[in-house]
Amino acid sequence: MFSADQRIIQSRWQEEAYPRRNSLAFANGFYCLFETSEQHPGVMEKTWIPASDAWQVGAHGCEGLAILSAITLSTDTLITCGECCAAGEDGFIAVSEAATNRLIWLLVLSRTDPFVALALEDDRIRATSSSGTTILILLHRPDQLSIAWG
Repeated sequence: MFSADQRIIQSRWQEEAYPRRNSLAFANGFYCLFETSEQHPGVMEKTWIPASDAWQVGAHGCEGLAILSAITLSTDTLITCGECCAAGEDGFIAVSEAATNRLIWLLVLSRTDPFVALALEDDRIRATSSSGTTILILLHRPDQLSIAWG
């Protein structure tokens, strides 16, 4: 049913294209658009939208992801993080299949600065930005992340 949306997500990933706002892109063809606040450790006002609709409702697109750190898991999963090239104050964290580069999910966060360090703690990813902001992300539920602002 959402195969076209799944293709859009993978195509955007290969092009290093993403919405210029807080967002999660999922391999299932959906984006989760959301807000963050330094007064709140989680994501707020989540909006789930098919990829084909996300690029039609004014989600300003950006391109370019500079990888600054990476971890490969024994399950052939690659976790990367770094800087969104469109704005130096934005960072990203991505999980993909190491052998095929097929995206599992991509998290873009505004105003965190680039993410420069990664660690895996059980089923959580810890990503730290150049400004000291730390994100804890459940590997299989990235929409339930927590943020400690630096």
